[in-house]
Amino acid sequence: MPNNGAYNNQAANAGERNVGSVGLTRLPVTGSMPAGVIFQDGFDQQPDWTPRPAVGNDYTTFRWTGDESVLPANWDAVWNSEADGAIHNLEIADSMFPGHGRVLRCRRLNRSGGTGWNSNGVLGKLLSQLYQRIYLEFYISFQVDWTGDETGTSKVFRVFHSTGATDEFWSAFSGGTQGPLFLWDWSSSTSYGIRNRLSFRGGPPETNYSMGNTDLLGIGRDIVGGSLGDVDMNFSDHIQGKLTGGLSPQIPDKLNGGFLPTSGVVRHQQLFGAAGTRTKMGFYLEMNSAPGVADGVFKQYIDDVLVVDSEAVRWVDSASGPMPGWNAFALGGNDNWAGGSWTDEDNREEFYEISMPTVSDSLPDGLA
Repeated sequence: MPNNGAYNNQAANAGERNVGSVGLTRLPVTGSMPAGVIFQDGFDQQPDWTPRPAVGNDYTTFRWTGDESVLPANWDAVWNSEADGAIHNLEIADSMFPGHGRVLRCRRLNRSGGTGWNSNGVLGKLLSQLYQRIYLEFYISFQVDWTGDETGTSKVFRVFHSTGATDEFWSAFSGGTQGPLFLWDWSSSTSYGIRNRLSFRGGPPETNYSMGNTDLLGIGRDIVGGSLGDVDMNFSDHIQGKLTGGLSPQIPDKLNGGFLPTSGVVRHQQLFGAAGTRTKMGFYLEMNSAPGVADGVFKQYIDDVLVVDSEAVRWVDSASGPMPGWNAFALGGNDNWAGGSWTDEDNREEFYEISMPTVSDSLPDGLA
């Protein structure tokens, strides 16, 4: 099994693990992983890749069904749909920004009609075991002239419990195979600025997919009415005094200097910086100790600053068998972006880049 720049302890043979990169440094094959790291891919040794020529209009491709040749090394699944006019929006290539190395580039399309979700592509990884706790991080940067101050949503990251290696791997909702599940979206509103869009789904999915406010104590914001467990907050007054002990995060303002304001509208460049600026996103999750017990954990970090902190999440409400664990994650997703400065005739496409996705079995040193 070629490793192509990804740390991967999922291989059965220890000699196939631990080939990878940290920054620009290649590590030797020693049969062991950096402490606590489950998976990491710097993309530096991955060849150029896109699902476009190999997948065509197929919805799904999986390593376990013999489709390894059309997947990046050490990744297991891709969803890439042209339904509703969607475009192929994934590729591994050199960054558009000098010095940024190799990246996973995700594209979105401004388009009206259909379901409104008009670009869609997801790259997924199924881990080899269940984890009661898990930490995942990656860096995200945005193209020059990214339309960041108008209304739009892009699903960027998700982590979930999967029932395993089946052709239903991507199946969500109450009849699916994913749950519990967490998703983070890049999201912006023309009127209200950049949003922190957090989507929580419970387990088992057939009985507890939807989550309510009593399942998400301590998140700091009520769920959106009528949703299955979506939380939508700004980066100013909504996050004040909501951390443990009544503390508030101090998030650097990358446009104006200092920290983000405690009230008013925060815009995209204040949080994510100018084009090409890398922002580190981190998420730590712990499953609750037993069905129905609201002692699960969710923490969100931006550039290592704790932004959301709850130790009262009821991920699993009931279970007829063993408690589930975290064993899958994915990058990319569908996008809901229409109108604003663009028309369908413009065929406006934009991209963001993800680099160095890393998964660990514990919270890294220095993060609380």
